[in-house]
Amino acid sequence: MGTTLRTGVLAAVLLAGCGGSSDGGGGGGGGGGQTGSCTPRTSATMSVGAAGFTPRAACVQPGGTFTLSNTDTAEHVIQAGAPCTELNFGAILAGESRTATLPTVATCTFTDAAHSTEATFQGVLAVSNAPAPGPGY
Repeated sequence: MGTTLRTGVLAAVLLAGCGGSSDGGGGGGGGGGQTGSCTPRTSATMSVGAAGFTPRAACVQPGGTFTLSNTDTAEHVIQAGAPCTELNFGAILAGESRTATLPTVATCTFTDAAHSTEATFQGVLAVSNAPAPGPGY
């Protein structure tokens, strides 16, 4: 493989790990065990597709909004428990989105019900006033 092609592939892989929200922050990298940090903003976005959540972790300020978009051709059933029942979206059809407002500081975990044991289908949303460190950002 030529140097130019390897460099292009490396750049694509690195960029694929970048996430974000509609206001320039709040998302995070989708990297598996990578540890980083996320600076909370007023909104954050994430998508779910055939390969799982992208990014796998995001953060938002208390009172902020979180939007999850289904970019797949199949429905995904999103389940969350206490303290973040706002993220218990249920079925999200292909091409649809759901938005929740998270009122208080919390660490929210959620899964795609059909793939709940697969790491790529396990998401985390930090609701915080301070930068949130952890894997997946």
